[in-house]
Amino acid sequence: FLNSPIIFRFVYLTEFNSTTGEISRQGYSGGNITVTCSHSWASTNKKYFCRDPCENRDIFVKSDQTPKGRYTLKDYGDGNFAVSIIDLRESDSGIYWCGVERTGPDSFRKVKLIVSKGKNDEQHHSNILIAILHVRQSNEGLQYYHNLQFNTTQGEDAYGNL
Repeated sequence: FLNSPIIFRFVYLTEFNSTTGEISRQGYSGGNITVTCSHSWASTNKKYFCRDPCENRDIFVKSDQTPKGRYTLKDYGDGNFAVSIIDLRESDSGIYWCGVERTGPDSFRKVKLIVSKGKNDEQHHSNILIAILHVRQSNEGLQYYHNLQFNTTQGEDAYGNL
C-alpha cells in the first residue's frame, strides 16, 4: 500500500513541497530578532533564509556557508533552524522565506517581518541640567559646592562639580 506511486507522490507533495503556517515577527530598529523555522524530513538538508521573491540574489544566509553581514543561521540538525538578524532597520520589513533544499522543489515557511521605529527613536532628546547647591560650614567660613547632573539621551548619568 505504501509502495504505491500515488501514495508516495501525495506524501511528497504534502510533506516536502509545502509552505506550512506563516510566521509573524515584530521588532524595532536597532534591535535584534530570531526566527525559528521547522521543516519535516530535513535533518541533513541544507537550510537558507531569503527575502521574497527568494531568488539566488535574495538569499542572506545558508547553513553550509559562513555567515556574513547581519544574518546568522543555526541548524539544530533535527529539521529545526533559527535565523537571527541584528541591527534591524525599518527597511527590513517585508516577506521572507525559511527554505530547505530538497531533491525536488525546495520547501518553504513564510515569514512576515515588521520593523518599527526603535523605542529610543520616539523619545524626545533633551538634556536636563539639575544644579544642587550644597552649603558646608568649616573653619574657613561657608563653602559652596555646585553638584551637576546631566541626563543624556542614552539614559546614562554624568556628574560633575563646579
